[in-house]
Amino acid sequence: DIKGIALQIISHRINMKPEAKIRGITGMHIVRKILSEVPVPVIQPA
Repeated sequence: DIKGIALQIISHRINMKPEAKIRGITGMHIVRKILSEVPVPVIQPA
């Protein structure tokens, strides 16, 4: 499941502005938000 590993793989690649860091926003917050809004495609068996 891509969503299961995406958080660890992608979140460390995001560079946050100092303002975001001060507010406590991390790369993990951003990736979680994206993953919660992007639907997982469903492939129907043939």
